[in-house]
Amino acid sequence: MRAGDHAGQAQAAAKQAEAAFDAANDGFDAAEAAVDAAREERAQARTARYAARQAYERASVAADRVARRVRELSERLDKMQE
Repeated sequence: MRAGDHAGQAQAAAKQAEAAFDAANDGFDAAEAAVDAAREERAQARTARYAARQAYERASVAADRVARRVRELSERLDKMQE
């Protein structure tokens, strides 16, 4: 085999390696973008969960206040009827 043949084969192998690298790099970039999107979605879900928890706690406190007030008024009415 001549030196020119070896150089041509080496060049072809280098092009194949470059194409394989480019494909792997594209796959990595896509995976990285998916991870970033998943992290963003997770952050938004965490924010929504926190807001929902706060709303639940406020509603629970309000419901307790209403129930306590209803009991107090009921007791007052009972005393007034005695």
